[in-house]
This record gives sequence, structure tokens and C-alpha cells, in this order.
Amino acid sequence: MPEFNDIIEDVPIKPYYRDEQADIVIYCADCGEVLPHIRDKSIDLVLTDPPYNVSQKNSDIKFKITERKNLARDFGDWDYNFDPTIYWDEFNRLVNNNGQVYIFTAHNLFGKWYELLERDFGFSNFLVWYKNNPMPQVRKRSFLSSCELIIRSGRGNYTINFINQNDMHNLITYPCRSDNVHPTQKPERLISKLVNIASNPNSLILDPFLGSGTTAYCAKKLGRKCIGIEIEEKYCAIAAKRLSQSVMRLET
Repeated sequence: MPEFNDIIEDVPIKPYYRDEQADIVIYCADCGEVLPHIRDKSIDLVLTDPPYNVSQKNSDIKFKITERKNLARDFGDWDYNFDPTIYWDEFNRLVNNNGQVYIFTAHNLFGKWYELLERDFGFSNFLVWYKNNPMPQVRKRSFLSSCELIIRSGRGNYTINFINQNDMHNLITYPCRSDNVHPTQKPERLISKLVNIASNPNSLILDPFLGSGTTAYCAKKLGRKCIGIEIEEKYCAIAAKRLSQSVMRLET
């Protein structure tokens, strides 16, 4: 396996943040500009939350939640016309012969991700993150959106640190936090559980859709290395601040 410093030196983009002691790096860039420069078979685990393609541009679907906030099906330009194929080709190249991927996704892209993982990795299965405090239905015209999907697969002798029967169900229950700084931010407890199960200390984790830095934060706290890529500078700044804290605490 190549050394972390050698991998980083291959990337011609200056890191936005780097922790040389913990081997954590963040690039503020489109991941399409960074991924091609990362060495083949250098990643132990891709753990990422890419766009879901659920936004509706110029949507008229706006529901009044409070006097101060509206909910619209519009997360931003990054959530439109997302094609998993071009990113999967890079993931497939980068994951080593005993590596794996965990990808958060939605119902509309699950089939596309599944086909790609099955094609190149073989057996795939999925987890369900059940949010036991979902956003209430304002119009009361549908079921509450309380679940998100995580598709996973691996090659070779990939890592599964089996906890116990009760903690290894593919239904994982954690609440959403009300103080999230990113619209699709995942709970630290959820990400740390996946990191602990799917990697070992000093494993190299890649998150090319880093958001506010939860994957990198959990990786550092749990003794893993991490390459994070985030296109929006405001979220890179938040991630860097979290990683720079002198005392790091995971959610309890």
C-alpha cells in the first residue's frame, strides 16, 4: 500500500486543510478534479453521501413549516442531474482488492448504484437508516420520510468487524439532529458505527462528498486516515473547524 503522503503529493491541488499527524486532508474542489489523481487501489473504504437527485429546480412545492422557515424540494445546484456512473468508475479504480464502499442514496438512484456495484464487486446488500424523529407531514398527504438507504459492497477479504447479532441488523436507528449545519448532514453516531464496522485503525477512508466533515471527523476520532473532498468552501471551513478542535467528542 502506498504511504499517505505519497498519495497526497500526487494530487496537484493544494489541500484546504491538512492534519499531518492524523493523516487527514480536505480538498475544496469538485471531486471530479481530485479523484483522477489518487493512486489506483489506494483506498480501503469509500464512505460517502453523494447527491440524491431529488431536488426539483424552480419547484413550486413549498410547504410552510413555521413562520420563519419554508421547506422546498431544492437542496441546491449540486443535487440536479447527478449521474452515479462517472463517480463509480473512479471508486472502482481506487478501492483496493480488500476494500469496500458504503454509499448513501435514495430510492430513485438505488437501482443505478446497485447495478454498478453488482457489475464490478459482485454481491451487494443494503442498510436502512431509520430516523425516529422525521420531519412531520404538513399536508398529511403521504407517509413521513423517515428512512434513507445505504448500499454497500466489497471485494476480496474486506473488513467486517462484527459487533453482535443485535447490533448488526441492517436497520439502524438514530435520530436526526436539529442543529445540523448542512442540509443532508448525517449523525456522528451513524457514521462512526459504519467506520468501526467497515475499517480498522490506520485504514484510509475516502469521502468525495464530504459536506460538513462528519466522515473525516469520525475517522480522526477513531484513528483512521481520511481524504475528504467538498466543493463548497463554506462547508470546508466548517469541516476544518470541527477537525481542529482540541478536544474531539463523538455524539452520545
